[in-house]
Amino acid sequence: QTYAIYCRSGKRSADAASKMEEIGFTSTFNLTGGIIAWVENGKPVVI
Repeated sequence: QTYAIYCRSGKRSADAASKMEEIGFTSTFNLTGGIIAWVENGKPVVI
């Protein structure tokens, strides 16, 4: 299974992804720059 982790700016999600890998998760993806970068790059957000 693949896990996508994100937060507002990307710092907390990077920490979380790192911790997940430390405990054995093998397929994690951190959204670099967080949701802020996602929106600034014109990507869609569905609420």
